[in-house]
Amino acid sequence: MERPQLASILVILAVSFAGTAAFRVSIPAISFYARSVLEATALGVGMLTSAFFFARALSAIAAGSVADKYGFKVSLLAAVCFALNALAVQLYGLSSNIAWFIVVRLMQGALNGLAWVSMQYMLGRLAPKDVRGRAFAVYFAAGTFGTVAGNALYSMLSNAPLSASLAASSLLFLATSALTVSLSFLVRGAEVGGGAKESEAHGATGVQPSPMLGLVAIVPLAVVVAGSSIIGSVIGGDLTYVYIKEFLGIPKYVVADAVAVSSIVALLGTYALSWVSDKVGDRVSLRLSILVGLVGAFMMALPSLPLVITGRALASVGGSAVMSVSRKVAVTYYGRRGVAVGVINATGNAGKVLGSLIAGHLYDVMSGCVISVGTLPASCFMLAMASLLLIPLLASATLPSSNEG
Repeated sequence: MERPQLASILVILAVSFAGTAAFRVSIPAISFYARSVLEATALGVGMLTSAFFFARALSAIAAGSVADKYGFKVSLLAAVCFALNALAVQLYGLSSNIAWFIVVRLMQGALNGLAWVSMQYMLGRLAPKDVRGRAFAVYFAAGTFGTVAGNALYSMLSNAPLSASLAASSLLFLATSALTVSLSFLVRGAEVGGGAKESEAHGATGVQPSPMLGLVAIVPLAVVVAGSSIIGSVIGGDLTYVYIKEFLGIPKYVVADAVAVSSIVALLGTYALSWVSDKVGDRVSLRLSILVGLVGAFMMALPSLPLVITGRALASVGGSAVMSVSRKVAVTYYGRRGVAVGVINATGNAGKVLGSLIAGHLYDVMSGCVISVGTLPASCFMLAMASLLLIPLLASATLPSSNEG
């Protein structure tokens, strides 16, 4: 790997960290404000997440098409989107109405879809195939550290007015935009890790790449991603803060810290499953990821903070591994790489939209419902959400054999 190529990848990782921190510092602030000040229902809180991922799904495929057409120039598009996000965050302060909050979250979703698909496309082009799964794992791990940083920053600002969290978010988005602008200069000298050199390597080893796979063949992978994202909408969305706080009866800052700790614990597991993708096979890695996520989601139904933290960590491992491996598959095996990455992002976002709506409704109906699991009472709501992971588990059995690593 040449120096400009490595430098570009490192900047992408820095963007993943800073951009995620910028977004995540505002998530609990808006969630708690909507619930306690605006007195929004759980469905209303869930619609914040749904609005974001709905808009992100629509813009993701468009971003993929732009990436296929303009290549590394999409870094400039991402830079503009991060800068506009800094302005969008401030719009929350203009109204105390849940409908307005949903409109602003729609704007953020569109901007994030354009920005993050551009970053993932570039990473897939720059990273050599034999480490591409782990490169995406590190990319999402950097985002996880960004989540931790965002939650930690919110924890410090939790007793301050909403405007303090919004200001911190805007400053971080501006820093992310500046990093992305620097990337546009670095990639001019970078060799493409997934281009001609990769094709030559395949020819030398006798292993054929599979850009001949059309977008129809991406359907099973899209179902896996969408199904995993349904539970991911609870694990990583607005409702997770409300669920943990109300189910366990703990303070807001403890909830933020618990989310941060479980995210840190999840990092090693995510990297391990991505290593399985690079060394054993993508299908094996995806199936293991879903099973780990399923176990974690069931653990989150139990009324114990250590079990909830452990469960959320396992659920995050599964969800993050599905994200990283699916992006690797999209950029490696399909002819239109940008569109393939966009499709996977769009279906994942669509799953989160559906999941947020389902979760918000179920939580309003089932939040006080518990059933006995052995000697412990368990949340009916979380058990119902966890069972939805059976859908991607079944879909993983139909993945094309060409998706082996």
